[in-house]
Amino acid sequence: SLAVTQIDVGSPPTPQIPPAVGVRLNTAEPNIFFLFADLPNVDNKYTGESEKIPRTQTTFDRRVKISRIVDESGAAKPLAHIIFIAPEATLVLTDTAGATTLGEKINIELSSPSGNLKKTVTVRVSGQISIK
Repeated sequence: SLAVTQIDVGSPPTPQIPPAVGVRLNTAEPNIFFLFADLPNVDNKYTGESEKIPRTQTTFDRRVKISRIVDESGAAKPLAHIIFIAPEATLVLTDTAGATTLGEKINIELSSPSGNLKKTVTVRVSGQISIK
């Protein structure tokens, strides 16, 4: 989040320094995640293919998948954006609409293909990330 650099993004793709970069996690697509550039007008959410950073979509290793995303209140959410805003490296957690209603932290529950092994990744707006 501190290494501000130009990337080819937008429609058509052009070199630019995005004001924010995020990762999109979606329980409807539990095996994949990708990075996106939150381009002007910054709305704290992924708004479409023109914001997707090329060649960043990937799958979790060994068929690991997102089983749940839980906000600070304990409510399950279908989708979350973890966004780093430059140049101060401010971290924002948002929902589908770009609203910061998720609270100060989210828990991302990852599970093995069988569902027998689970780990929880906690992301806090302070920038702390922990795994249990």
